[in-house]
Amino acid sequence: MKEYLVEDLESYPEWMDAIESLVSLEASFKFNDFKKILPTTKRPVAVPVWVKNARKEIGGVFPDTVETFRNEVLVWWNTMQPDWRILDKDDLDTGEWVKEVKGQWGKLRCPGINGLYSVMACLRWWAVSEIGQEGRLSEQWTRLLQDVVWVMDAIAGEEEQPPPRSLDPLPRCFEYFVVTCIDFVCNFKCSIISVLG
Repeated sequence: MKEYLVEDLESYPEWMDAIESLVSLEASFKFNDFKKILPTTKRPVAVPVWVKNARKEIGGVFPDTVETFRNEVLVWWNTMQPDWRILDKDDLDTGEWVKEVKGQWGKLRCPGINGLYSVMACLRWWAVSEIGQEGRLSEQWTRLLQDVVWVMDAIAGEEEQPPPRSLDPLPRCFEYFVVTCIDFVCNFKCSIISVLG
C-alpha cells in the first residue's frame, strides 16, 4: 500500500505525512480489513479499474483533463461525507469541510484496502497528472489532501481511545477473589497446624 502511494511523490513532505496518517489510521484498526467499501456513488471510473487490476498502475481510464478528474474526486469525497460535513456543490472548490466532529463518521469509517486507501490513490493520480501537466500542485489538491488527513486522524483518534469504563465491576470482583484466596489459605494453614500440632 505505502510503496504504491509513495511512487513519484516522495519529494513532497505533505504527501509523505498523509501516507503516515493513513498508516496510523490502519494501525488504529490493527490493520484489519473489514471488507467494507467506500460508497460507489459518483466514484471516479479509475477506482474500480484500478481495483480490478490488483491495485497496480493503470492507464487510459483517466479523464482528458486534470480539471475533470479533480471534479470527480471532489464530488466523490463530498458524497461520502456524513450529513454534518456535506458541502453544497457550489462550495466544493473552496474545500472548506467542517473541522469539528459533530457526529458519527458513517461511511468514512472504512479501514482496509477498500477504504480511504482508494481516496489516497485518487489524490496520487491527481497529483502526478497535475505535476506532469502544470508542474505544480494546485490549492484544491492541497486543501483536499489536508481534509482527508484531518478525517483520517480524527477517525484514528476516536478508535485509539479506550472504551468507557463501567462502574468499576473489576475492582469489586478482584477484591472478592483476593478475600476468598486469603480465607482459603488461612483455613488451609489452620488445618495443617491442627494436624501437625
